[in-house]
Amino acid sequence: MKLSAAILLLATGTDSFGELKSKKRQGLTRYGWKWPKCKNIDSCECGGRLGSGSEKSGVITVGVTDPADMDENNIPYERFQTCLWHITVPKKHKIKMQFDRDFGFNVEYHNFCGFDKLHVISGLYGPNEQFDRIARFCGPRDGFGTAGQPWDGARNMYRSPDKENMPFWDVPYTFENNKVSIGWDSDQTKTTGGFRLKWWAVEEERALNAPQPYS
Repeated sequence: MKLSAAILLLATGTDSFGELKSKKRQGLTRYGWKWPKCKNIDSCECGGRLGSGSEKSGVITVGVTDPADMDENNIPYERFQTCLWHITVPKKHKIKMQFDRDFGFNVEYHNFCGFDKLHVISGLYGPNEQFDRIARFCGPRDGFGTAGQPWDGARNMYRSPDKENMPFWDVPYTFENNKVSIGWDSDQTKTTGGFRLKWWAVEEERALNAPQPYS
């Protein structure tokens, strides 16, 4: 980008698409809402490395209420949380994910998921790593999909009233990767019910048609 163009962007508060940002969205940009806050998994306050060895499935829950059930995969929904999970399964496998609809999805809503948010990333999120954002979930948002359906503030995954089968919610999502990162950040205000996210590994040739291993 030319220097003159960069100066114009800074002066007008526009994003890379040339759209004028509101003061509220500019504030969110400074807050750091697009990516997980914790960039080094070894220093995050919660989360951890999953999928090592023979482990090929698991569940991450935010919203656990019984202290006896709390561990690195199951945490309460609290304020000022910064968590990161790295999931790695064997090579020649892909990872599938889906929310537990019976548990529900209840996270503070914002149009861009700028407050409390669940980051879903293909690859291992961190310094010197290759990764891509898949979704940034919060909500639900009134008027979009079935009751309890999460809202993707990144606008990659959602189901409008006239469409069916939202990935992650109605049907499993398949990553073209054997490495996935899950980030969870909550702000200083209200807490709600949380979510339960199921993941499992399937061999590449079976990934497209593999059944979900959870009832």
